[in-house]
Amino acid sequence: MSRERKLIKRIRKKGHHDAANELVSMYYTDLLGYVKSKVSDEELARDLTQEIFIHMLESIRSFDERKASFRTWLYTIASHRMIDYFRSKAYQQAKKTRAIDVDDRQSEDFTEQLFRSFEVERILEFLQTFKESERQIVRGKLLQGERFVDLADKLNMPESTIKTKYYTSLKRIKDAWEVDDHDQ
Repeated sequence: MSRERKLIKRIRKKGHHDAANELVSMYYTDLLGYVKSKVSDEELARDLTQEIFIHMLESIRSFDERKASFRTWLYTIASHRMIDYFRSKAYQQAKKTRAIDVDDRQSEDFTEQLFRSFEVERILEFLQTFKESERQIVRGKLLQGERFVDLADKLNMPESTIKTKYYTSLKRIKDAWEVDDHDQ
């Protein structure tokens, strides 16, 4: 039995504090980096990361290793928390007061630009027009931080197909994004 599985079992059985600390420690740095890449604010990223781990510990009994790896399950919780944050009143108020520097926006990598311009809700709505497999790939890669190889295994497709669908979908989003920005 892997160390991770043993820790999860101890947490489920007795709410073991040391096991919870060790499990959080195993993922803290990576998850904090993921959250920081979405919000670009160190203090906010730490707060959101803490909330994600609290939610993870509160709902660990619902984790089913037959459906997903623990990492995938944790990053799903994280992506849902990020969506909740971007929909929150606090974020909406901050967005109204934040000026966007057009030069910086144009020079950024497009995937970072999606989150830095905080149009997650708009992207999710647009994703509904995609085929299911394309939606799974884009959500897996952008929102959950999954690797191409993991998506290929999960969706039972060749990794090259996953990459092609991902980059084609990203281009579709970027093209729609640029059209909308020019219309405004």
